[in-house]
Amino acid sequence: MALWLALVWGHSLMSGPESSAESSLVVEWARWILQFLHLDALPPVARLMGNYDLFHHVVRKCAHFTEYFILGLLVVRALLRTVSNRLLAAAILVAFWVGVPLIDEFIQRFTPQRSGQMSDSLLDMSGFASALALCGIVALVMVQRGRTSRSTTK
Repeated sequence: MALWLALVWGHSLMSGPESSAESSLVVEWARWILQFLHLDALPPVARLMGNYDLFHHVVRKCAHFTEYFILGLLVVRALLRTVSNRLLAAAILVAFWVGVPLIDEFIQRFTPQRSGQMSDSLLDMSGFASALALCGIVALVMVQRGRTSRSTTK
């Protein structure tokens, strides 16, 4: 989890041109995948891919969501293994959910040719919250399966 957090904040320390160059590589990779899967034949995907600036923007926003989705999964895993007090675990979750994205965008305010944006923090928080929701759904399914298998074995 700490390594992932270092990766997230490390990206925030990249200058604007460095970050844009890295995103451009991801855009080309995404373009190749969409073409390989023949998804570029779908009109909405073709329109998106035809507008490089918009496609680049979408890829960057998807990266925000994805990196915080992964962070959410890692935080939940770490808390399940180390914290038994539910109130403490909830407090830590909220601190990560809100604090890490705000710090991330704060870092960018002091990084050359970058700007911290509240909309990016909200996108980051939604990625983290989506991971929490997925973990909650998986936990509910597991509990339900446990009840079902216990009732059928009696």
